[in-house]
Amino acid sequence: MNIEMHATDWIGGRGNIAPNTIRRDVRAVIFRQALRHFTGLPGCSIINAHAPRGQLDTLFERLCNRLQRNMVARDSRAMIISDEGKNFDSLVRRMRRHNFIQGRYGGVLERPLNRIIEDPVYRHSDRSYFIQAADFCAFSLLRMEAPTPSIRARGLDDAFMELRPVLETRAYGRDPRGLGIIRA
Repeated sequence: MNIEMHATDWIGGRGNIAPNTIRRDVRAVIFRQALRHFTGLPGCSIINAHAPRGQLDTLFERLCNRLQRNMVARDSRAMIISDEGKNFDSLVRRMRRHNFIQGRYGGVLERPLNRIIEDPVYRHSDRSYFIQAADFCAFSLLRMEAPTPSIRARGLDDAFMELRPVLETRAYGRDPRGLGIIRA
């Protein structure tokens, strides 16, 4: 419970988590069990996004718009908690003032973010089980979208499907897989 979990290190057998004592096939089973565990968390709902690295800002903007839309539908508010690294404060602040989106039937609509209550909060992943859980979910999506031979060999190229019960599939209705994956 005192060691930071990174999905890439866990699956690869690296890092400080029982090095060389837990076989990789067993790690794959535990990884799937962790994903299944997340689906049982009360009120858990996952909005996910995927894009090439060069489109991170565009992807984050789309993710914020989907969070906004979901919060409007639920008459609720949201807070973004992110791993330290890239800072999105200026993007979120701009979107609070001016946020132009493509209208469903053409044209441009202004929809400023008013349901995200604060600038993103950045946490060190070693101090947040929430961030570590999000890392497992994100890794499973990445490896479903871009599987490696070792991921296929361990049968983890479809591990993301374990999260299906809690995926917010309406987040992006045009996802060809029907999983609500937001794309840039």
